[in-house]
Amino acid sequence: CEFPAHGSDAVGFRIRARISAGNSAAAPVVAYVVKTGDQYVVAGLANSNAVSAQAVAAARFGNLASARQWLEWLRESAGSSKPLDTDIQSVLDFASAQLLLEKGKPLKAVTVLQRLHQANPSATATTILLTEALIQGERFSEAASLIEALEKSDPASFQGLRLKEHLLAQQYKYADAAAIAKQICATPKASASDWNDLAWLTLFTGENGSEAETAAQTADQLSNHSDAAVLQTLAVAQAAALHLQNARATAYKFAELS
Repeated sequence: CEFPAHGSDAVGFRIRARISAGNSAAAPVVAYVVKTGDQYVVAGLANSNAVSAQAVAAARFGNLASARQWLEWLRESAGSSKPLDTDIQSVLDFASAQLLLEKGKPLKAVTVLQRLHQANPSATATTILLTEALIQGERFSEAASLIEALEKSDPASFQGLRLKEHLLAQQYKYADAAAIAKQICATPKASASDWNDLAWLTLFTGENGSEAETAAQTADQLSNHSDAAVLQTLAVAQAAALHLQNARATAYKFAELS
């Protein structure tokens, strides 16, 4: 095993655990660690919001050097090669909005994102997150206008379709949302999240339990059987299809990851 670390006590650490199995090496497990008093504490793993939270917290305490390092790690974890903007305030605001959305405060996120959108209307990531916040905040007409603009600016992008699906689902139009989800999942670009959405929407329509189970199984395969949210969907879909033994086994896996 190897545990290379990058960082410092003042900022925090990114640790990559490389574990070899036989002649092959599994993908590294990434953990973020901070020093609290005399102890080192795991702030979160690569699939958590730990990096965003630490960046925002550092900025609030006036430690912009630390905030910048956390944002660099966030950029790298997202697979972006684009250098971090010299003015990091907009990046911090975007991260703050993401955290607000994850905490179930969409309208507060909207306030932050509208300011960012007005400053740079061509920033697609901001527009997408703003639309999602508007959907969750039930400001549907504003969300629909942004979705229409996204589709016009990039007709080949799936983001407009995904947002339209989320909008319809939030309006309880499950059959219409499921039809769009099927359209997305009929392409090789569909992600585990797309298939997971299709499974839930199919369950909500109450029409075909076996289709929901198949969609959830595909999502589980694409996520390498390691996504708790997908496993939860799969367990529900298996139970709905009356495959109770499989549902019980999947529920145990879900509990282990949660």
